[in-house]
Amino acid sequence: MKKLTKQILFLILISIVMISCSNTIDLDKDKKDIRYDFTTGILRYKGKPFTGEVVSHYPNGQLQSKGSSKEGKRDGNFENYFENGKINSKGSYKGGERDGVFEEYFKNSKLKSKGSYKSGKTNGVWEFHFENGQLESKGPYLGGKKDGVFEEYFGNGKLKSKISYKSGEQDGVVELYLENGQLQFKRSYKDGKQEGVWEEYFGNGKLKSKGPFKGGREYGVWEFYFENGQLESKGSYKDGEQDGVWEFYFEDGKLSKKETYIDGYRDEGLEQVGSPFKKQN
Repeated sequence: MKKLTKQILFLILISIVMISCSNTIDLDKDKKDIRYDFTTGILRYKGKPFTGEVVSHYPNGQLQSKGSSKEGKRDGNFENYFENGKINSKGSYKGGERDGVFEEYFKNSKLKSKGSYKSGKTNGVWEFHFENGQLESKGPYLGGKKDGVFEEYFGNGKLKSKISYKSGEQDGVVELYLENGQLQFKRSYKDGKQEGVWEEYFGNGKLKSKGPFKGGREYGVWEFYFENGQLESKGSYKDGEQDGVWEFYFEDGKLSKKETYIDGYRDEGLEQVGSPFKKQN
């Protein structure tokens, strides 16, 4: 009786192995029986949507990728490998769409990127790294769009930029830095358009220019400086055009000249500043 029981268990085990083997296809060896419909995203094996494990190999036999398919769509964990056998990337799918944590690696096994998907769209905080492991950038996504503060870094670890987003549009303060850590630009946006005070700095940290934007155009009083900190020029903008009295100075602080502008044109002249076109009489 015991002998018969062992034989039955052995046959069951063999059956399970055979079923398991039959539910695995190799994208290289079985390619004549495999069809992929790019329109529907359905993987078919011998004419039917495939359910089971899908693998592929390099020419040297090394495993290149493995993952699961359910009714012809990616479903479950997937892994991709370099030819040396080390992990290249890994993540999970649900109903053919990326869903869950995804990670990508450099050939030296250092993390290249890490973040999550939800229903095929980037969601949550993502991080990107240099090949030495140093953080390159990070920031949150919501529904596939940037949403929140994103930070980017130089290779030396110093902050390169800090930008605020809302639903994929720049919204809020934007700061850009030089590699020595010195602030270069400070700007603000609203719904993707320039809004609020903008500042630009020289490499020595001194202010280069300062002025407000309104609705994506320069508006109000703007000031421009020499690198020694001395005022170079000062005047007003209206709807992105110079308007009113502008004062210009020498680098020693003495007044050079005053000019009056109306909608971007010098009151006493014909030439529009910054434009090759001439005003017609």
